[in-house]
Amino acid sequence: MPLFGPNYESAGAGVSKHEKKKKPLAFYFEILGRKFWKILFTNALLVLFCIPIVTIGPAITAATQVMRKFITEQPIFLWDEFFTTFKKEFKRTFLVGIADLVIAFLFIRGLGFYNSLLRGQESTGETILLILMSAALFFVCMAHLYIYPMLASTELRIGAIIKNSLLLSIVGIWQNIISLAVIAGFAWLIWYTYPFCFFAFPLIPFGWMLYTSVFNSYPIVQKFIINPYYEAKGETNPELRNLPYEEETVFADMGGSEAPITGKVKLKKKGKIVK
Repeated sequence: MPLFGPNYESAGAGVSKHEKKKKPLAFYFEILGRKFWKILFTNALLVLFCIPIVTIGPAITAATQVMRKFITEQPIFLWDEFFTTFKKEFKRTFLVGIADLVIAFLFIRGLGFYNSLLRGQESTGETILLILMSAALFFVCMAHLYIYPMLASTELRIGAIIKNSLLLSIVGIWQNIISLAVIAGFAWLIWYTYPFCFFAFPLIPFGWMLYTSVFNSYPIVQKFIINPYYEAKGETNPELRNLPYEEETVFADMGGSEAPITGKVKLKKKGKIVK
């Protein structure tokens, strides 16, 4: 019997295809627990591929693709999935990453400028501008929660992705607030633990933030963008889990009902081995 985890040498009762879905919070921590070390590794890849700065767009898209596969419970080879997406989406996401850097720089400079004007003086005009800029930054951050999941999962043009992300940022307002609160919490922790946090960068902060944002935003992308695409073709999105099976089956599904096999299983020594 292994020291950690289940014993894979004996059969269990199986999993029923009609098993009830877990609550979002329980499912969030279940995936986080099962994929913890892979999220760590994805975080390290994200940091490594973002080092040239100009590759930040393709790197975030590749990491988002990995997180998307995690939450939809699709089997993947992590490194292959990351690097394949990085190469495939490089041209489309390169300019998106550059635009993000420019927008972030302008917002930071703008907020710092207006904040400096307000120090030691009362100015209604500057206060209003600061509030408007902060609101615009909040709205842009919400839209970005959907840009990269759509870049990773669809072949839409950049213009359509930006338009859809702005609309979805309103539809998923509560999920967006949760995601931004988690991201802000990590940002605050990184800021106030600098420079000690530098050693944690390749480990978990960015990966956990990205996992949280994708967990909250991708189901909305799935519901309003991807599912209607398949429905228009008369098909069902293959990513959806635990769907009812209407077709006739040759064998009855016994998952979750049969008793587990106990004792050791004896294997025959004779016979050919197929490689």
